Amino acid sequence: MGNDNVYARLFKLWAMICKMILNKTRDPYDVVRALAFEVDVTGDYREDDRETDVYEQLWKLWALLCKKIWDQDRDPYDAVKVLQSIVDHPTEATKIAEKSKEYLDLDHPFTVSVGATDGTKTFASSGVFEKVHGVTAFSKRRNPTLATNAILRDVALSGTSAQLFGSLGKNRRPWQESQVIAFCEEHWDTLRRNGYCSFLFEISCGQVACVYSDHGRRPSVYVENSSDGYVWHIKYAHHVVSLEQ
Repeated sequence: MGNDNVYARLFKLWAMICKMILNKTRDPYDVVRALAFEVDVTGDYREDDRETDVYEQLWKLWALLCKKIWDQDRDPYDAVKVLQSIVDHPTEATKIAEKSKEYLDLDHPFTVSVGATDGTKTFASSGVFEKVHGVTAFSKRRNPTLATNAILRDVALSGTSAQLFGSLGKNRRPWQESQVIAFCEEHWDTLRRNGYCSFLFEISCGQVACVYSDHGRRPSVYVENSSDGYVWHIKYAHHVVSLEQ
């Protein structure tokens, strides 16, 4: 096909994708990830752009892609293939985008010890936390836990709980409430920074506990369902804390 045809095809595909998003037959986040992968090839899509509304991200990425094509930094035929993959195979487009993403800084882990617990303490009863909010439907099974090590990793790219913890593999060990409490009792004053900081723990009942401090000395805890799709943004200095495997 000639250049005029490829540009017409490009805009036609973009219009189709926008219509699919409006009709809720395509996930806008899937489209953002696929486009971001294309633009990231030359680094024009900055990390701070990922903190904006998803629809604003879509138009920013589309504008960047068009500019690359105009500046002859991107082959329009390659761009057509990417947009066509979104139209035809949205899950495949997501897989393409995810290949180059590292949600955690896996190269600079920091290890601390976590003492044994009798398993009886809860977030609400421990007295450790200034505030306890969010989902609190924890498992009633509370087993004693042995002393172990915990590994802290910085969040390197904004992502959902599934994306962040999925970076650690399928054999990761879930936390019990009592272990998160022990971690905070033993290390909070050492690890917390001036201002806002937070630590994310994958709890045994399919939830994520976010232990945070907003300029206060005592931590608070917020519990989120792992399946809710909440995006943990890097601007909030999150750290993922996992038990040693």
